[in-house]
Amino acid sequence: MINTLKSHLKESNKNLIEELIYVIESNNISTLEELSNLEEKQFTINNKVLNKQERIKYASEITLSAYWDYDGLTLKEINKISDLKESLTKDINDNEKIYNLIKLFDITGNECLFLKEAYTLIINNKY
Repeated sequence: MINTLKSHLKESNKNLIEELIYVIESNNISTLEELSNLEEKQFTINNKVLNKQERIKYASEITLSAYWDYDGLTLKEINKISDLKESLTKDINDNEKIYNLIKLFDITGNECLFLKEAYTLIINNKY
């Protein structure tokens, strides 16, 4: 998995790949199923595994209420964060929202909750 991620490394996805490699190494993950199971644990609230829409809502609420440390970010990155946050309140499809949440986590350096989706986007050259 790590070698696959490294083979897709670009400047535009470097931070996200480094985050995924860290998660994979620190949790001894060797399969996509194990990565998916870890993601499920992150989206288990009060012993209930959230479904896709609940995951998006949960991650969006965290993102929209979070305090962002804008130190070190460019004006372009700050504007992108603002646009991505605004997109979470619009009527776009679930996959677009997940992509935008992953992008937000990536830009801000916060922990990515959508591990399997991020991995899949990278290896399919969509991120």
